[in-house]
Amino acid sequence: MNCRLLVLFALILHVSHPRIGAAQKIAIPQLPTPSGSFGIGRVAYDWTDPMRADVPSTNTRARRELMVYVWYPTPKSSTVASGVYFPKAKQIDAVPEARRQMEEEFESNWPLVVSGAITSHTVDNAPIARSPRKFPVILFSHGVAGSSFESTGLIEDLVSHGYVVAAVEHTYLTAAVSFPSGRTVVFRHNNIAQDATPQELLAHMIAWARDIVETSATDLRFVFDELTHLKAAGNLVLTERLDLGRVAVVGHSAGGTAAARTCQLDQRIKACISLDGEVNPVGAFLDYPDAKPPTQPFLLVEVPHTPTDEELVRMGETRAQYDEYVSRKETQLRSCSGGSYDILLRGKGMFHASFGDHLIFTSANSPSDNQVALHNLQLTSTITRAFLDKFLKQTKGTLFDTGTMPAEAALKKY
Repeated sequence: MNCRLLVLFALILHVSHPRIGAAQKIAIPQLPTPSGSFGIGRVAYDWTDPMRADVPSTNTRARRELMVYVWYPTPKSSTVASGVYFPKAKQIDAVPEARRQMEEEFESNWPLVVSGAITSHTVDNAPIARSPRKFPVILFSHGVAGSSFESTGLIEDLVSHGYVVAAVEHTYLTAAVSFPSGRTVVFRHNNIAQDATPQELLAHMIAWARDIVETSATDLRFVFDELTHLKAAGNLVLTERLDLGRVAVVGHSAGGTAAARTCQLDQRIKACISLDGEVNPVGAFLDYPDAKPPTQPFLLVEVPHTPTDEELVRMGETRAQYDEYVSRKETQLRSCSGGSYDILLRGKGMFHASFGDHLIFTSANSPSDNQVALHNLQLTSTITRAFLDKFLKQTKGTLFDTGTMPAEAALKKY
């Protein structure tokens, strides 16, 4: 299946993962060792936005509640992966509906996540590194029915190079999330009539996409606001260590589309990265009545997904309409006043799920496939970090300065 059915945001994105037979015995997956000089710490926050209702809730007084995990640099003590991969996995697994959702997302690896057999390089509540005095910040957004923890490999690598990453679990959009109160919330499915035509399905999906992306972008802006309050809240780990004058937003799939929307709405953001978050037939980012192109430097990283004629028929789209989408995407990128970059990753085995941990997990039994998955994730990390180094750290001589990209990466600068 083409991973971008709405586009394939894959607003049903998780169903396009390659499957492993349930009876197959699998090896325990290992995340790549972070390539930077810092260790990785993490602290969890349960934040409630008093200005927004918890829309799906029947309780009219309920406000939108988010779990936010802030990952930060620590003194490097070990390269052994022995930390918790997915906090509160056992609490989530105890809720049958949530367990089913996580088994759909993580497949046969979910029991390994719950048991703690799959580990990370992260130490919860560890002391922050003593220098530099302040660290630039990345707001991170996941895709539909996913989780920021599925991007642990990418996040850990960024943190090891001196970034703080505030990863948001978007309530009702994440596969499942558990709060300190014991409340567990599962992904809220998008329902449409079974007999809908491809055109009706597309219109419905785009309307839903605009809604969830707007909500996710508002979540990210709220988290930015909350980060400014950490000192007042008496946080001892991150007090005065966040450089909130150097903040970027990064997202994968629908999270990438949300990253673009956040940049449209918030000039505090200094750089924006969308990892395969373009939207056919709309363009590089969604259109809203009030939307202007991002003024910040904007990076779109894509994988090959030109649809076949058969897929176009299934999507209710002609080749001419697809070509119009490509033209709109390029027009949008040219309109970004802060400059924009479009990178097509053409490496072996590269597709929508390559930006996270999923393929590393599902290829654990095949050393050759696992090496491909690791290489592709490291390629994504290298490009993402180079863009952030250039526009948040003002580092000279990055890949975006020299224009010399890895062989698998085709760069267009607008």
